[in-house]
Amino acid sequence: MLRLVIVDSTIISESDAKNLDTLEKVLTRLRSKGVKIALVSTNKMGMYKASRASFQFSFDYSLSGEEVYGKPQNSFKGGGDRITEICGEMGIPPHETLYIGDDQHDYASSLHSGCFFVAAAWKGLSGVFTAERAQRPEDVWSFASHYLLHPPRWNFSLDDPNRKFRLRTLASANTLASEVRFSGNPPYRLFNLKQLFKDKLPIKCGNRSAVLIMFWHTLASIVLENLSPQYSIFTVYPGSKPDRTNGVIQQVADIASKVLGSKFIGDLIVRAIPAPSSHELKTSGKDSFLTQTNSVILNKHYRSKIKGKTIVVFDDFHTSGKSLEWARNLFLAAGAKEVVMIAMGRFGGRSKPHTAYEPVSVSTVTPFDLKEYSESDFLSTDLHLSPSDEGRVVLQKSFEKNLVNKPFEEID
Repeated sequence: MLRLVIVDSTIISESDAKNLDTLEKVLTRLRSKGVKIALVSTNKMGMYKASRASFQFSFDYSLSGEEVYGKPQNSFKGGGDRITEICGEMGIPPHETLYIGDDQHDYASSLHSGCFFVAAAWKGLSGVFTAERAQRPEDVWSFASHYLLHPPRWNFSLDDPNRKFRLRTLASANTLASEVRFSGNPPYRLFNLKQLFKDKLPIKCGNRSAVLIMFWHTLASIVLENLSPQYSIFTVYPGSKPDRTNGVIQQVADIASKVLGSKFIGDLIVRAIPAPSSHELKTSGKDSFLTQTNSVILNKHYRSKIKGKTIVVFDDFHTSGKSLEWARNLFLAAGAKEVVMIAMGRFGGRSKPHTAYEPVSVSTVTPFDLKEYSESDFLSTDLHLSPSDEGRVVLQKSFEKNLVNKPFEEID
């Protein structure tokens, strides 16, 4: 969970009295949750200006560029050291840290260090960047209370170091007895993940899109668990037809990569020839791992980009894992260090396993060339995922609060 908030000195020195008063309440509330609060500046003058503001909050730690370099340095702007220096002193890793800044240099610092970032839009922003924007200081609390002050929200997880993968699913997508529903605006007062990611209904919750809320819970869970090292590659598993991908999932993966400073490659995994849809395969009883192996390859254009990297693969749903397993096999054969598999929803109960497939030899899989595999080319093993119900409770309450445009918990 979130353990450290770092505030840029210009937020203090350039905010008006009303916003400073609210910011003080926000930081005090965060401190009541056990969060440490630090102040950072490019130079000592920035610290001096902040000290002259009518702001009585006592910071746990403060740091200026001159203390790092011995003299004012523009390289402190945009560098990850303004975050990592403080994190080191406080004994808190960057992935459990939120930085509140107001320009592209602050944003770059968050990317280079691997921490969360919120832009203080209430005082005006400088530069163009993709980040959560707080129109008021209380929006910082709302963002943190919904997404950062909880453990990762996964409903199922599985780590297998020997097979070099980590698998996470966000919530149940079942539509029968074990259906999980979330609150939304009319006409979708209660909806499920299938409606959101498969049917792609335009569901809103309060003044935010339901997809965006799910996106932030997913991203926060990825970062808080440190699943995505810096400079990872994000991608999505393709649809059943060439050039067809779930646009909602692609949007989620694209924005996530920009927020984290990783690279998104939408066409990294290619459906080379058409295949039946998942629904068609399941209803016909012909759902086979070979449907994936014999129609999906990696894009040769990115051959040199994969080696030694952590690859984060997004898919809309997970049942037994055939699509994500083939993606894992392709990337490991291409030299990836590890594959992180993220599914927004999961079909099946707690006893439903994830089936891992291993090639019978290291030369079996040709990641960039399409070929016809047979069942004898792979050995399968059923692996059981670890379930958790805590994330569902957080997700459902978050949607209930977003419906009335409220933070997860009140400030006062």
